[in-house]
Amino acid sequence: MLSEIQISIDQFSSFFDPLNKDRISNEIVEYIHREMKLIPMKSAIAIKICGRSSFSSKEKEQMIDVLRSHYGLLVQHELKLHRYRKIKKLALLLIGVLFIAFARWFSYFVSSVIEELFLIAGWVVIWELVYEVVFTDNTQKIQVSQMKKLTDCQIVFEQEKVSF
Repeated sequence: MLSEIQISIDQFSSFFDPLNKDRISNEIVEYIHREMKLIPMKSAIAIKICGRSSFSSKEKEQMIDVLRSHYGLLVQHELKLHRYRKIKKLALLLIGVLFIAFARWFSYFVSSVIEELFLIAGWVVIWELVYEVVFTDNTQKIQVSQMKKLTDCQIVFEQEKVSF
């Protein structure tokens, strides 16, 4: 199934950020993100850019390049963040295990209050890891998947029909 995101622009320059002509406008990015939330995950995506006037082939290429590079950079950024999150998860696991090990070790030497504190701290840290894996990772994977789809999606141009 192919889902289509239709973008209507008045002129070529309205596609781009007014402060940086090498970037897509924030309004279009926000619009695409809102539309992506309505598209089923398994659906292929096509973007249809409709303009009041027809675009030259150079303008079409420039819009395609800016759109693909924008989402390509977002995918790269998210993959870097994913790598750092993995390191954080590993550190949380090690800290949790160390706290639980210290709790057992302190049980031989010190009162049960310190043992309980370390045991609780260890399980809290491990629960944070479980929460991150179960709930947070899935939404981030979905976002990266959608951005990858936008990087590779079909982009079609069409001139809007003007009615008098």
